[in-house]
Amino acid sequence: MKKIVSTNNAPAAIGPYSQANLVNGVLYISGQIPIDPSTGNLVDGIEKETHQVMKNIKAILEEAHDQVRDLSHELMPALLARFGLFDALDDLCHKNSNSILHFEYS
Repeated sequence: MKKIVSTNNAPAAIGPYSQANLVNGVLYISGQIPIDPSTGNLVDGIEKETHQVMKNIKAILEEAHDQVRDLSHELMPALLARFGLFDALDDLCHKNSNSILHFEYS
């Protein structure tokens, strides 16, 4: 069974996409960009961008939490315009992933 997952707390999908699809208990989240859904504006700077993307992912996870059985901490791919920012992004993800994406299932 497939269900589209959508929330106003993450940027709206553009075009024929959805924020996420739940298929047989597995949640597939579309790629996120650092848009603040409350303003519709891109945030600037690698730290703010990373934090905003994590917040957007968390909002989608929270919307789907009653239907997702488990959360897998798999590799989260990221596309960077400048490869020189990879170390900064990697460091931010390691330092902040637990506090930004802290998510408990009830």
